[in-house]
Amino acid sequence: MKSLIYVTAMFLIFVPVSTAFDPPSMRSIESAYMYEIENSFFVIFRETADLSPARSMATREERGRFVFETLRSTAESSQVEIRAWLDQNDIEYQPYWIQNMILVRAGQDVREILSRRPEVASIRSERYFQAIDPETLRSGRSKPESRGVEWNIQQIRADEVWREMGVRGEGIVVCDADTGVDWQHPSLINQYRGWDGITADHNYNWYDATGTSPMVPIDDNGHGTHTTGTMVGDDGEGNQIGVAPKAQWIGVKNMNAQGGGQDSWFHNAFQWILAPTDLNGENPDPSQAPHVVNNSWGYMGADRIFEPDVAALVAAGIMVEVSAGNEGPGCATLRSPGDYELSFTTGSTNQGGLISSFSSRGPSRLYPNITKPEVVAPGANVRSCVPGGGYQSFSGTSMAGPHTCGQIALLWSANPDLIGDIDTTREIIQQTAVFSDVNECETIPARGSNNVYGWGEIDCYAAVLETIPPQSAGILHLDKLAYKCNDELVIMVKDSDIAGTGSIMVTVFSTTEYDDPEELWLSETDDPGVFIGSIMIEEGPAVPGDGILQVSEDDQILVDYLDENHGDAGQVVITKTAEVICTPPIVFDIEIGRLSSDSAQILWKTDIPSTTGIHYGETYPFENKIILGRYNEDHMAAIANLEACTDYMFMIEAVDYAGNSFIDDNNGEFYTFKTFQTIVAIWENMDTDPGWVAEGDWEWGKPEPAGGNPSSGMTGENVYGFNLEGAYDHNLPKYALETPPLDLTNATSTTVSFAMWLGVGQFPQHQASWDVSLDGGQTWNVLFNNAMFGGPFQMNFWMPLEIDMGEFVDGFSDVRFRWTLGPTGDSGTFSGWNLDDIVITFDADCDVPTPTPRPTVTPTPEPTPEHPLGVRIDMPEMAHPGNIFYVTGHLDNPDSPMLSVPTFFILEVYGMFWFWPSFVQFDPPDFPDIDFMLVNVPTGTTTISVLDPFSWPDTGQDTVTGLWFFGAMLDQNMSSILGEMAAQEFGYGPETQ
Repeated sequence: MKSLIYVTAMFLIFVPVSTAFDPPSMRSIESAYMYEIENSFFVIFRETADLSPARSMATREERGRFVFETLRSTAESSQVEIRAWLDQNDIEYQPYWIQNMILVRAGQDVREILSRRPEVASIRSERYFQAIDPETLRSGRSKPESRGVEWNIQQIRADEVWREMGVRGEGIVVCDADTGVDWQHPSLINQYRGWDGITADHNYNWYDATGTSPMVPIDDNGHGTHTTGTMVGDDGEGNQIGVAPKAQWIGVKNMNAQGGGQDSWFHNAFQWILAPTDLNGENPDPSQAPHVVNNSWGYMGADRIFEPDVAALVAAGIMVEVSAGNEGPGCATLRSPGDYELSFTTGSTNQGGLISSFSSRGPSRLYPNITKPEVVAPGANVRSCVPGGGYQSFSGTSMAGPHTCGQIALLWSANPDLIGDIDTTREIIQQTAVFSDVNECETIPARGSNNVYGWGEIDCYAAVLETIPPQSAGILHLDKLAYKCNDELVIMVKDSDIAGTGSIMVTVFSTTEYDDPEELWLSETDDPGVFIGSIMIEEGPAVPGDGILQVSEDDQILVDYLDENHGDAGQVVITKTAEVICTPPIVFDIEIGRLSSDSAQILWKTDIPSTTGIHYGETYPFENKIILGRYNEDHMAAIANLEACTDYMFMIEAVDYAGNSFIDDNNGEFYTFKTFQTIVAIWENMDTDPGWVAEGDWEWGKPEPAGGNPSSGMTGENVYGFNLEGAYDHNLPKYALETPPLDLTNATSTTVSFAMWLGVGQFPQHQASWDVSLDGGQTWNVLFNNAMFGGPFQMNFWMPLEIDMGEFVDGFSDVRFRWTLGPTGDSGTFSGWNLDDIVITFDADCDVPTPTPRPTVTPTPEPTPEHPLGVRIDMPEMAHPGNIFYVTGHLDNPDSPMLSVPTFFILEVYGMFWFWPSFVQFDPPDFPDIDFMLVNVPTGTTTISVLDPFSWPDTGQDTVTGLWFFGAMLDQNMSSILGEMAAQEFGYGPETQ
């Protein structure tokens, strides 16, 4: 049976059942679910290969060969005995070398035997995961008409690289690891490495890890064709959709038509990428490996499963780019492998360069002290190719990542010395990105980056200009697009034909000084063939030959360089132009947008494209600022981390292309806003009966751990559930649990959170839903139901949800939520709903009165057995920085014989949640490991030390509460919890005398 082990925020299915509920378009909250595959597990060996010598090797080919041979020899030598035993016992298995492990398909008895082998480090069940959005944000299919260069290609200035530097990705191979590729699409066929213009050879150019189409590239989803098009797409007839249209591509299908995949598919894909094989899976050849691989997919964050695979590719000189994920705008929402240190991670921006709301943010939960994502790129409404010859616009960080891969292709094509030099490549991309500074997600200003934009939005032109060596076709560059009326114009020329000449001359014109231009000599730098010089700009009438360029408002500046040998073109005059702007930009239409208790959205316009910033605070001078790096006329800043019911002041600064700046401080009065308060409408932790309207078998109390039910609530013992005694009955009608009416007339940003534990049969024979009514219960609208699952759905864990419902319920005076079960079918046994910790809050003006809380009733406690099966945890209620911290676990086993069972203890550190299995854990320096352990549990109670005593670290905060330890015993398959699961709240604070 499939054992579901992790579900993130559920995909909300909105089904309007009356005209009263017609919500605006909404980005789906993703259904990212994972289940274990029965009788399939990885045996992971202790021995690992030393790949460090690869860094010193001269070529990428040498590195790739060394990494491949070292990994393979390490795996073969350490796996020999276990593989022989598996062969001897006729047990199906697949050996790997990308990680030193074997995938075994056998039952629990084999798993137990292998777990006791000394060469085995651990055993991990294979899982299936929904790795891309099941509902990608798409607009209608467009016709394949000529549209020219797409906006996203222009925004990152890739087209300027093509025109001015003649670089389009020649000689570079990119790989798309995705749902496959329609290799015959007009925008892709000529870039496919397996196509010579007449015949196709898919050997070493195509790999299908899913087994759907092993001989010929296909894409049965559309996602992979779209991402490949953004890297290299160009049909030669005007559909210029790719960043590097002369690079070649190869394809790996690691996901099925639904966008999901098994662990083994992704491992197989990474292994093939490092050393591609022929179509029979034989004769691996690392010299056929791509230069860069795009990964527009991800597991939920803090999952280290693919970290060794990524490390192996990077050691071989392959750039591994990964999309950040679409779980934004919350912080610490990155997916894996995008949260790995060695992955180069890309978030999403819109047209104009603002961060997309859906783009996942850092910090990485695995590496919280590094910047993640590294960069951002266009990912909203990106047009690219789709299977069948058409084009379509998608949104998501999946669409952003391929831009970065295309940029890498341009860089390595422009300067082949960079190929395989991943550290330098990362630095160039980061240092030339267009930076935007924000105050979200634990930003460290001294870092020059943040966990929202990273180092900024990629700029292909600036990056290639930085790295391209002088060439015969000379390059002329001006340091700005526009200049002030009193300024300095800096000019650079790169030309290999005149290397060593010492100096060259360029001619500088303006509209004012056109008839008698200035002649300027550029001096050769320490880099042969690179010449730099400058000339001052002054406002006034022309003075020929004075070495100063005179200008007036709205003049055009022209610089000419006579390239005597411009490659194949012979003698060519290269011209660059710029504007003259003497007056600063004007700021207008300043508005306060969305406002909450801890954030504010400010919008404004400028009369000409400008970079802008907002300076804000409670008092002047302001210590806080947000800087938006792209030149736009429409601007928006989201200010986070504000205090509730607090008056703030702000002013706007704008800087145009020329560097003219203007500060709008409302004539010295500043602009102001006041944050809202947060009002708690419902806060039910189920310690007491909330007294809601309940039908049928809905009841409040302590659930019995039978029929798939939990043994207690998410917090505390009690829940509101359906048939607390066990599984629900067959052939029931629909029964509902309904909240009291909520007056949300004055509400802003209503948020609903609750913990759920749900087991339900296959839709439509069995039905469970979560609904909302906006008219006092006269009509109901489905928010979630089990129709999204392909079959029966049984959770065996508590899953917390938090959903922003403000767009749909704010302003209504009689809002009610309900959970329903039924009708139920005549087969299968399932637990039904169990609900805990239901909280509904909203923001409102600070003069709106807070509702009177419901009186608290203390229930009569039920007797607790001396040894309930499961885990209990003891720890101090409050720890203090520097004090020794102790945690003790009690494993209770009253009736069963002695078992050796896996046990885990997991810490929620600083509000970051760590799910089992054990390789997902918090592991900062000087902090103890919290991990699985195999424990003998005799009848009765065993007390163990969960952690060695340690000093609680000083976080710099006075007090932190609401942190948790979790502990549980698992069955032998590690698929379900035995008895009670512990959940112990604690905190820390300053020590008081």
